[in-house]
Amino acid sequence: MQLDVGHCVHAGGDPVEVIKKYSARLVTMHIKDWKPTPPTGDIVGEGIVKWPDVLAACASCPNLQWYTIEEEMSRAA
Repeated sequence: MQLDVGHCVHAGGDPVEVIKKYSARLVTMHIKDWKPTPPTGDIVGEGIVKWPDVLAACASCPNLQWYTIEEEMSRAA
């Protein structure tokens, strides 16, 4: 399973809860942020994702092998 953190948050989900619930099935993480107000973007650290909590939850996943980091736009765009 791969979890897209930004889409999880955008849909109203809690990525930490999803990670904990499916920790044994999680193989890859799609790392991107999300923020509800314009300008929107995916720059990690510029949105509302609680990264320390997400990464701490990832540390307990026995099969997690890959992190893919996505950046679609920046404030300078």
